Amino acid sequence: MSIRSILPAVALAILPSCSDSSNHSTAPDPNGKATVRLANAIDTKLDLRQNDSVVSGGGSLGFGAMSPCTRVSAADPSLVVARMGTTENLAGFDPSFDAGKSYTLVAFPGGGTATSFAMLLNAFTPASNAAGFRVMNATSGTTALDAFVTTPNAPLISPTTSNTAAGTASALVNTGAGTRQIRITVAGSHTVLLDFGSRSLSSRTNYTLVVAPSSSGTTLRAFLVAGC
Repeated sequence: MSIRSILPAVALAILPSCSDSSNHSTAPDPNGKATVRLANAIDTKLDLRQNDSVVSGGGSLGFGAMSPCTRVSAADPSLVVARMGTTENLAGFDPSFDAGKSYTLVAFPGGGTATSFAMLLNAFTPASNAAGFRVMNATSGTTALDAFVTTPNAPLISPTTSNTAAGTASALVNTGAGTRQIRITVAGSHTVLLDFGSRSLSSRTNYTLVVAPSSSGTTLRAFLVAGC
């Protein structure tokens, strides 16, 4: 099984997000390197391994945890995602990268006990005084999602991202930087499924909100990943 690349719900190509510092260049890297970050949306702890060793800061990643941004050889990344304390690569993780580009990798629930992987390209440059924002719907249900990113307690008027189906990611779009409240609704409605609360979004930085099913019950949960 090859890596599962998630296409934005409103675009034909995967679009942007990975960094603690915002470097959105997609120019070829003369050293043949790509930058990657792994985010874990399953309840099993994971290790990100490279060349037979756990990446520094990339071990024992529980739900909502993420590795540091890591530079790898695009042609031969030698990456493995394994259950914590093991060395066997999880089925389906077989990434392919382009030099000079940045990727957010998301492990999320597949069918049954399987783990699926999304490889999200980070190539979006937010406007001045704006942040880039997208939603990855890591649920497996039939409910598509809208996201509203607003000033705190503002009414829900127009969604920031729309109709993101399960197992897909929206395109990255501009949203205001600063303190923003993020709410997830049923697509096409103002029925709030998850109030993620207020978060500080830095200008010129891309963010992916990963929305995942509850570990028990029906309440959604989410975490925010800054792009590399």
